Amino acid sequence: MDPVQYKRILIIRTDRLGDLVLTTPVFKALREAYPGAYIVVMTKPDTALVLKNNPHINEVIIYDKDGEYKSMFANIRFAMALRKKKFDLAIVLDPANRTHFLAYLAGIPRRIGYDEDFAFLLTDRIKNTRHEGMKYEAEYNLDLLTVLGIRAQEAYPRIFVDKGAEAVIDDLLSKNKISPGDKFILLHPGASCPSKRWPAERFAWVADALASIHGVKIVVFSGEDKSAISCIEDVKNHMVHCLSRMTAARSIWPLRLVRLLLPYSAGTSRVFHRAGGGREENRISCCIRMPAARDVLPTTADQVLSALWP
Repeated sequence: MDPVQYKRILIIRTDRLGDLVLTTPVFKALREAYPGAYIVVMTKPDTALVLKNNPHINEVIIYDKDGEYKSMFANIRFAMALRKKKFDLAIVLDPANRTHFLAYLAGIPRRIGYDEDFAFLLTDRIKNTRHEGMKYEAEYNLDLLTVLGIRAQEAYPRIFVDKGAEAVIDDLLSKNKISPGDKFILLHPGASCPSKRWPAERFAWVADALASIHGVKIVVFSGEDKSAISCIEDVKNHMVHCLSRMTAARSIWPLRLVRLLLPYSAGTSRVFHRAGGGREENRISCCIRMPAARDVLPTTADQVLSALWP
């Protein structure tokens, strides 16, 4: 391993929720390599809450690249604020001109990232081969640490559930007459980009089929978008409940309780698996991303549901 003992480490990840989740093994690996270091993650405001309670990091810095820090002047001001924190190592996990520029302008002595997008501003670069898809995304993230001589043994992402979120969601489910032992399925019709969203009426078709034919309860949940409400309006069956406008942190708890999730977003499916779908370790859990579910249901729904609820 690199003999230098870094004391203040900045991890930069400012893209999507699922990408941030798949970066969590990097936090653990750095903590094990530098147990006394002050480790900070820089990320977007809409993804930061999934980092709450993570024992491997000390601080989260919010970087609103589409809002407060959209202009060049604002980015320079942000970089100057980073400079005052005196980081000695930066790990840039989402290669972009802007992230490389910020790490450089912040005066961080060692800056590790991928060989693309203003990579000349980095001190250490590796080839970005993630597009080849030859291994798990979390393993690609850990590859950046090999520059430091760190070879992590574990590439399993982790999310640590907020205890307050547990109580809020348990109460909300109880008010909707849903208990943890009930047969209920989560539908998540939202996505970060409108072009990625499967039409609400198709989610509604799946919800109706599952509720009427198989007698399961359907819970639709979403963030700030209106996809969940649209889906509810199109559902005819009365066995549907809506958990809308939920924060990312609170949405993790129902993901742990449920056994079957039907999302569209890859980020949601990653959170489901890494939050531990199913509260008990010995429970079977399943995630079918849309629109694949339209092909799976109802032809193989009996097999899926019988495996989840024998």
